[in-house]
Amino acid sequence: EVRVDVPLGDLVVGGSIDRLEVVDEGVRVVDLKTGKHPGAKDSGEDHPQLATYQVALLAQGTSVAGARLVFLGNEKVERREQSALEGDHLDQWRTRLEELSTTMRGSTFMATPSQGACQFCAFARACPAKDQGRRTLA
Repeated sequence: EVRVDVPLGDLVVGGSIDRLEVVDEGVRVVDLKTGKHPGAKDSGEDHPQLATYQVALLAQGTSVAGARLVFLGNEKVERREQSALEGDHLDQWRTRLEELSTTMRGSTFMATPSQGACQFCAFARACPAKDQGRRTLA
C-alpha cells in the first residue's frame, strides 16, 4: 500500500494506492477490489479513482504506465485496465478534478444519488435525496 497526499492547485489528492507495479514505462497503479461485480470490460478506462491516482502521481513527476482494477471476489480473478493518461485525456481528468473541488467547496452541494455510491456513503442518513434524510415537519 502506498500513501499519496499530492497538492493539485487548490485541492489535495489523498488516499492509499493498494499497489504500484514497476514496469518498463514507469509504474502501474493497481487497485484491488473484493466485490463480485467487476462491471463492463471497458469500465476501467473511465474509472475516476484510477484516473485520480494517475493524475496525482504524474503531478509528483512519477512516470505512470496506466492503471488496473483487479477483482478478487469471484473464483476467476478479473481485471479492468485504464490506459496511461496523457495529452487531452489527462487534461480532461485534471479539469474534472478541479471542477469537483470547486463544487465541493461551494455553499451548496447537489445530492446526486446512485445505487453504487449510496450503499457506502457515510451521509446517507442525512442525504436529502434519500427518504431518511428528507426534512420533515412535526
